[in-house]
Amino acid sequence: MRDFPYPYVLALLNSRILEFYLKQISPYASGKYYRYTNEYLSRLPLRKAGKKTVAEVTGLVLKLMKLTKMLNPNIEEITHGMPLLRKPGVEFDTADKIRLDSIEITEHEIRLNGGRIKIEDRLLREYIYLYMLWLKKQNKNELRRDEIMKIPVPNNLREATEKMSILRETRKQKVLKKIAELEDELNEIIYRLYGINREEMDIIEAEIWRGHT
Repeated sequence: MRDFPYPYVLALLNSRILEFYLKQISPYASGKYYRYTNEYLSRLPLRKAGKKTVAEVTGLVLKLMKLTKMLNPNIEEITHGMPLLRKPGVEFDTADKIRLDSIEITEHEIRLNGGRIKIEDRLLREYIYLYMLWLKKQNKNELRRDEIMKIPVPNNLREATEKMSILRETRKQKVLKKIAELEDELNEIIYRLYGINREEMDIIEAEIWRGHT
């Protein structure tokens, strides 16, 4: 398989059919885990394919990798820039300390448990809201007024906001749904590659999902 692209081989190794096959040859470890060691992985029947199928599989894998990366953005890497207090059109009306248990964005401001921040620019307002959601997910429960003022605002605000939009649950669910659709499409191709019919596919799927519950 050395002549095939890495994403193609990766797709086979992560396919449902080879997961099913591995569970037939690998014993339980500690009573509930399968052994994903070279002893068993080397026995997996990796199927070669024509250029068209390889290209199709590789393309889907690259799309999946991009979407998966979107789910885990490196926030610290994309949030470097001048402090918020230096941006025009921003007014701070907060106590010395505010809690992050309540964060709400409106048409003109961000409302917090302990005050509000008026921000004229819509994109900046969205970015600050997402940044605070991220802080909350990092178990940051409280912010001082001076910490809010020093929130870094990147030069490419639009790009940073787009990458951080995954912090919104609705955006995250859309990405997860797309990932699931692409995984189904990818597995359909691999089933055909191995000559698996619909009845056999249903048996494999039932076994796989039983193991995931």
